[in-house]
Amino acid sequence: MYKRNTLLFITVFILIAMVLLIFNACYKDYNLKVADYDAVITVRDEQNDYQGYATYFLDTDFINLGDPSDPSEPDNAAKFITEIGIEMANYGWTPVAQGTEDVTLRLGYSQNDYFYYYCDPYWGWYYPYYWCGYPTYAYSGGTVVIQMGDPNNVDGQGNILALWHAGINGILNDNPSSINKRIEDTVAQAYAQSPYLDRN
Repeated sequence: MYKRNTLLFITVFILIAMVLLIFNACYKDYNLKVADYDAVITVRDEQNDYQGYATYFLDTDFINLGDPSDPSEPDNAAKFITEIGIEMANYGWTPVAQGTEDVTLRLGYSQNDYFYYYCDPYWGWYYPYYWCGYPTYAYSGGTVVIQMGDPNNVDGQGNILALWHAGINGILNDNPSSINKRIEDTVAQAYAQSPYLDRN
């Protein structure tokens, strides 16, 4: 488990996710594309200068943030792993075997389905009421979290020093080519927001 900045990261990201959910529920489209709902947030350990770190191990098992015992993975898990590897290479990091790395990358996710119901005010014989029919549309929302930790810096409770967190939140209903492009763009954005990770 990573100890530093984790609570701050989760709190801030939940707030962003809630804003996106409320916005989408209240405003159906307003000519926005699905990609316009994507959000990327990064949090770093301000006390670390990131010098001395050059190698990494990427744990490709995704942790379900809602149920860690659930072995399932998020949609497009392989695409996220591929893009993280590309960005780590672009930033000058070298992948190594587990147990020999300077930093470890771990992945987490949450995924939920949301339904929009259209409600009509209807004046009954004796009193007014609202009638809500079947869902007029539905979408899946998800969050993928990337955590970087120093496996050589562990406290007495087994907590690993957290160096960096990145979170990607968005609507997952999209065609294959579009969702792949959005994953590429959002993972790249997470690294673009984190120039201190550049080893070049």
